[in-house]
Amino acid sequence: MMKEMTSPNCIMIIILRSTALREIYKLFGRMDVDKDGMVTFEEFTNVWNQLFVGDSMEIIINDMFKRFDKKGKGFIDPIAWTTTLDPPLMRRLAGYCKKQGSFAQAVLTTDEEKLVKSMQSRLRRLVALAADLNVRLMIDAEHTYFQPAIDNLVLSMQREFNKNTDCVYQTIQCYLKDARTRNQLFMDQARIENWQYAVKIVRGAYMHQERDRAKKRGEEDPIHSTIEDTHKCYEEIMEDVISRENVQEGREKVNLVVATHNQSSVECTIRLLEEYGLERMESGVTKEWILC
Repeated sequence: MMKEMTSPNCIMIIILRSTALREIYKLFGRMDVDKDGMVTFEEFTNVWNQLFVGDSMEIIINDMFKRFDKKGKGFIDPIAWTTTLDPPLMRRLAGYCKKQGSFAQAVLTTDEEKLVKSMQSRLRRLVALAADLNVRLMIDAEHTYFQPAIDNLVLSMQREFNKNTDCVYQTIQCYLKDARTRNQLFMDQARIENWQYAVKIVRGAYMHQERDRAKKRGEEDPIHSTIEDTHKCYEEIMEDVISRENVQEGREKVNLVVATHNQSSVECTIRLLEEYGLERMESGVTKEWILC
């Protein structure tokens, strides 16, 4: 099973799915005109009319907005957007595009979609086995160009298996500039959907490859400029996880793996646990050399 999960076809479909997810995030960014993290009906309508065409546009726009705004709040948040815009709906949206640009080109074919579902099914069997054995499964992070698909897979497993326990762990690479924002989004998703967030934090392992790739593509360097910025991000995310509402109110443990041999990080962990009144042995915080 593990061999199947690392086959060339599996890696390729992860890259394709990541490309599609990046286009989904970019579209949300365009819809969010005032950059407040929410898309109102007015914003949705205005951008839709700029990008899409079709008959009975008013009916389509209302139907689409309701698909994303299932609770009738009058706006779409990033969680609802990424959860709702699955491959079939993305394919439908692409059919309305005025121009067949990067969004339409990133749509998975039906065969590729089947491969995504097959990969998710294999991963689910691994997670179900871990749950049956009452052990934790930690899913590592990878290069940024296919991390979105990994995040998406992990979140789908956490949503199903972390309802009452910390079975599945996400991994956050703190050398990335967007690490803290992504971690906060995942924590918000867990809180809103009522499942236990669990995460391993690392600094990162692909700095030179990430920077070389960004330079060749003319993109912004995704890595923090200095090691001090990475250390700062690591400790900020650590505090965000330890101090989150569900932990402070006793509804769940911290569910944090501090994957480091850095003495100052270990000392910071101990200090934060003491500051927030959490006993070290009962907090759900582990270091990478401890299994519990």
